Amino acid sequence: MRDVARAFPTEKKGADHLVKIRWPDKIVCPRCGCSKRINRLRARSVWWCGDCRNQFSERIGTVFEGSRVEFRKWFMAIWLLADSKKEVSPRRLAQEIEVTPKTAGLMISRLREAMPRLGNGRGLFGVAEADSENGCRSRLSFGELLSRLVPQAELSTSAKIIRGDCLEELKKIEPDAVHLVVTDPPYFLDGLDCEWKKGKPDAPRATGVVGGLPVGMKFDPGQGKKLQKFIGEVGKSLMSVMVPGGFAVFFSQPRLSHRMAVGLEDAGFEIRDILAWHFTRKAQFKAFSMDHFVDRMDMSKRKKKDVKRRLMGRKTPQLRPQFEAMVLAQKPREGTFVNNWLKYRTGLMNPSETLNGGFSPSSVMSVEKPGRESYNGHLTVKPVSLVEHLIKLFSISGQVVLDPFLGSGTTLVAAENTGRSCIGIEINKSYVEIAENRLRENSVCAE
Repeated sequence: MRDVARAFPTEKKGADHLVKIRWPDKIVCPRCGCSKRINRLRARSVWWCGDCRNQFSERIGTVFEGSRVEFRKWFMAIWLLADSKKEVSPRRLAQEIEVTPKTAGLMISRLREAMPRLGNGRGLFGVAEADSENGCRSRLSFGELLSRLVPQAELSTSAKIIRGDCLEELKKIEPDAVHLVVTDPPYFLDGLDCEWKKGKPDAPRATGVVGGLPVGMKFDPGQGKKLQKFIGEVGKSLMSVMVPGGFAVFFSQPRLSHRMAVGLEDAGFEIRDILAWHFTRKAQFKAFSMDHFVDRMDMSKRKKKDVKRRLMGRKTPQLRPQFEAMVLAQKPREGTFVNNWLKYRTGLMNPSETLNGGFSPSSVMSVEKPGRESYNGHLTVKPVSLVEHLIKLFSISGQVVLDPFLGSGTTLVAAENTGRSCIGIEINKSYVEIAENRLRENSVCAE
């Protein structure tokens, strides 16, 4: 035990040792999982996360959290418990490390709660041993025991792209494997079907005219019904692969968001909210004049001129779009919010995750549309920052995010940036290639 005292003569030595065990590569915020914007506040000996504005120390989430006992004394207590062949009493521990019997009792109580996870559950003495391959018992060293008492940062940025029909590919995913779904499904508008294409196979949707009319002029209420049916089928497949309490965020055109919500609700999801992605730039006014139709009417030029005058320049009811709806759905929880969170770590949001520096997350998220890239021909590319915000709001680091309509791979990039794994499914070959390129570029930039 004297060796332990000599190894950690100061509090800083003990803290540095704990940091090396807990975060061997880089400091990770225990709240949001960020590892890129962590700064040390020397005055208070804590770290500050630039993403969620959380302050934390190396003690958080460990048996040392909330304790004013020096690391040196905690380490001496762990060494004594690991080395002793008999149960250590609070009185003896108090004498050995020079604390009060009450403090010693609280320390033993904390270690007793944490240590049964490491061994055979026989109390403090039993956990200092581990079964070896030959059936004999060998003692855990002080270092091994301390390492197991400290939660390790587990950042996973694995990414998997699957080319195929999501309704078929979702059947191959293990049950309870997905914690969050963020996706932008097809809307069945202007020929934009469930394969996100029109015309030649593996080609992005064409623009120009639809059924002889300029894009946007053809309105078919049946499109919404088709979307509802399709999303209902997708929702049923998602229910089988998602963890109870997991959230699903579906982007949608505002006038079809109700159909998407009903489809998900019919599949078994609970509709928690309708969110709005607000933007101002690159929002084209898509209303159309009636002159095109009047010119085709069988009447004299004079009569056509009179009809146009009576229309008073009116256009189709399509206001300048400045937001896109997002349906927030949730797979039903198991029991209460608390019970579901303790078991699956899903079902609750992170209230400290704000997008524009507000006091709390809002249902209106203002992010401008991304600029067009020469190699990315996708029609509805979403901002990476927006998807990152959604991922951090409704999941924690190390969890799995699924996008069954991956498109050009924005969800894939956002998941990697926030320390989540991601599974992306995309039927269009050209979009798969774009997603793979974006992922490679993002990995290179992160290094």
